[in-house]
Amino acid sequence: MKTFVYGSLYVLALNALGYLLLREDFVIQLTCFTIAFAVYLLLTFEFARKSIRLWSGISVAIILRLVFIVSTPKLSDDFYRYIFDGQLLRNGNNPYSYLPQAAFEETGIVFNAYWEVLLTQMNSLTYFSVYPPLHQFFFWIAAVTGENLLFNIITIRLILIMFDVLNIFLIWKILQQWRLSFNALWLYAFNP
Repeated sequence: MKTFVYGSLYVLALNALGYLLLREDFVIQLTCFTIAFAVYLLLTFEFARKSIRLWSGISVAIILRLVFIVSTPKLSDDFYRYIFDGQLLRNGNNPYSYLPQAAFEETGIVFNAYWEVLLTQMNSLTYFSVYPPLHQFFFWIAAVTGENLLFNIITIRLILIMFDVLNIFLIWKILQQWRLSFNALWLYAFNP
């Protein structure tokens, strides 16, 4: 019962952070982060105390990450540049070769409402892309979903969730090899 209550409170706090708050509401943000962190610790200790099975914990970790799946990131606007770079790649252009403002004149990409949102919200209009090629690959995967900002965001989040699950598995294997308690795993797993 405690686990369910802690989990529900945690999901509510995460929902507030992901969907309700504005970037400028510092006091409310700090309050929600504090509540979320306190409940996160309680949930982690509860899982450690009960010795929950690995796949049950991983399921909870995935659910916690899925809370944000359709939320537009609020604390950083870097994702507009990620998606912009991915769209340049999708259209056969090198993101390292063009400044965002000049990309349309030099590449022939048709400027529309989608591109306007990317350009007006991006914080890096005056410099070339700084993200390494491996990141550019994942930005391209997000862009393959088309010119839909929500689909692009969801794709990036699904990629991150996939790597988070891989990290959880690797941490589990390390703990298993060193013959340590799996309780430390939940500290990572429940932190979306």
